[in-house]
Amino acid sequence: MADYGSGLQIINVSDPTNPTWVGDYDTPGQAYGVFVQDSLAYVADNNMGLRIINVSNPADPDLDGSFPSLGYARDVFVQDTLAYVAGEYSGLHVINVSNPADPSLVGSYDTPGYAVGVFVQGKYVYVADKYSLMILETPYVSEIREMDEGEAPPSDFALFQNYPNPFNPATNIEFLLSKSGEVKIEIFNILGQKVRTLVDQHLKAGHKLVDWDGCDDSGEEVSSGIYFYRIKTSEFSETKKIVLLR
Repeated sequence: MADYGSGLQIINVSDPTNPTWVGDYDTPGQAYGVFVQDSLAYVADNNMGLRIINVSNPADPDLDGSFPSLGYARDVFVQDTLAYVAGEYSGLHVINVSNPADPSLVGSYDTPGYAVGVFVQGKYVYVADKYSLMILETPYVSEIREMDEGEAPPSDFALFQNYPNPFNPATNIEFLLSKSGEVKIEIFNILGQKVRTLVDQHLKAGHKLVDWDGCDDSGEEVSSGIYFYRIKTSEFSETKKIVLLR
């Protein structure tokens, strides 16, 4: 839990009737929000920004990295390798945390009110903006699902044929990553013009799935026709044909 004034507190609630203290980490700011993924706790630490704390040993948490404040960090949500931080006076900030020791800013959106809460589901970011709810769709958000989660990473890279094909209104694209790294998946029309970026981020190795809803980067539906989808990593590139029938 985030504890204003005393940082991160780790409480054992295996017996909900008798919670017990396990460990803590005294952040330099005021801890307002926390999100835990794998062995890392991401703390929205008010005027000190984002703190990334290794909690693999809950009794002795240790700082892995940090990102300075852009406003006042009030809440954080992490999806894959991106941290979405509600920065109160400065809106929403998207931070790449693929390397926890060296986070980097991907993009920002200056909401009209005071961003104090954030939640991500699929391709939408929901921001509690004090006086209203903001629902944002950004190119930094992809609904990338894990297939065969928990199994050993695949031995090679691969891009599968989308299904269904032809499709309307949406289709699935599966791919294999034998190594973690930067991944880009884009949709092109028959003239070779890019119409949509589905994925452009660092991903862990594994068997993945992403959807295309038949819309371009601006959210407009594209017309029926033949399109191509391409995956590119530092070690692999492949293109396949896709057919949309409205």
